[in-house]
This record gives sequence, structure tokens and C-alpha cells, in this order.
Amino acid sequence: MLLELYSKYPHKVGWMHNSAAERLAYFFPARMFWIDKKALCAFCLKTLFAKIEKNEIEKLLAQKQNSSSVEIELKGKTYKCTLTQAPNNTDGDCWNTVSISVPFGMLVDVEVRCVEYELH
Repeated sequence: MLLELYSKYPHKVGWMHNSAAERLAYFFPARMFWIDKKALCAFCLKTLFAKIEKNEIEKLLAQKQNSSSVEIELKGKTYKCTLTQAPNNTDGDCWNTVSISVPFGMLVDVEVRCVEYELH
């Protein structure tokens, strides 16, 4: 699942900080996840985002690559995640959007309610 840390790094935080939604539908071609957005938000803001060190973001932004692998440890388990940047340039205004991609298994393990549905 892709979670936006910063909409415009470092001054404007991402959608997780501002959305008032109660549920989140995350679609794939053949399946959908129905997620308790409030629980996801609480997990991200209190736990996950604090584990992503600023120096990891700065290191990524200094590279020519758009992503880097990071490991996040939670409750004695290590998860392989991907930190990503998306460079933006609109009318001379340049910024980077910074996100982290986490496995859905992480959400299940930290008890964020997440129900998977097959799509036909």
C-alpha cells in the first residue's frame, strides 16, 4: 500500500495527515481492500511515520533514483518497504512528493482492519 508522507517535501504533509475519511478503498485489477482509514491513520501518525528517518528521505532525494529499499521493524518483525520520491515541476514551482510502500501484511499484523474482496 502506498502511503504519502509529504505532498510537498518538507513543508506540506501528505493525505494521511489531512483526510477525514473513515474508510479507504484500495483497488487492484482483480481485488479490493476495504480499510479502516481512522485506524490506518492512527498507526501511520503514531508509529510508522516516526520510524522513517529524515536522513533516509534526504538520501533518497539526493539520488537520481526514484525509490530505495528500507526496513521497518515493528513488534519484533522486519518488513521490507520502499521509500519513493516523485519529482514535480509546475510552472517553475519544483517539489518532491515522498511516499512509502508497505506490505498489506504489515497492516494485518498491527491490527488495522483490512478486508480483501475479489472483483469479478
